Amino acid sequence: MLQGAELTCGYKTTTAGWYGFRVYLPEGKFPKDVEGTIIAQIFNQGDRNCWAGHLSIDKDKLVLSHRYALIDPTIGTLGTLEGDKWIPVVVYFKVGRNNKGRLKAWMGDNMQENAPAYDSGNCNFGFGNWIDDDTLDGEVSEANPIADAIGAKFGMYVSTGGDRTIRFDDVKLLEGNPAGAFY
Repeated sequence: MLQGAELTCGYKTTTAGWYGFRVYLPEGKFPKDVEGTIIAQIFNQGDRNCWAGHLSIDKDKLVLSHRYALIDPTIGTLGTLEGDKWIPVVVYFKVGRNNKGRLKAWMGDNMQENAPAYDSGNCNFGFGNWIDDDTLDGEVSEANPIADAIGAKFGMYVSTGGDRTIRFDDVKLLEGNPAGAFY
């Protein structure tokens, strides 16, 4: 219950980004009656140094939670996870205040860019010091002693519920939102 591994890297963006990966829940090794198993974080580095968004498993559902401050998040369900099957997942996020942010997420074998499983619509997303409504301040300065940016963390984060096994593959991260990023 208190063992696991965390995947982190030098990924950093102050505006937008994409996560893509495949997840596998081995039948009999991942309980279907537990909630709150965080598996991927859109991690807000900087002044607040806490997750701005995360994907979690609640029983057999994949859920995306997101927020703009250290408050209760907005939550959206992407769909039902099957055991013993590799399931592709894609997440797009854009930081923003004054309703300039947005999150979209897809899962499954038949994803289409114009049909996300979850779309936040315009929202506030991310926190820290801002350069403008669309950009976190990722530079250290006298006015901003701790740089603010979004980083990535993958792994299982749990506080109760016993042992669980999860597998990840094809983890991909993209900074920004260039043309064709979904593909």
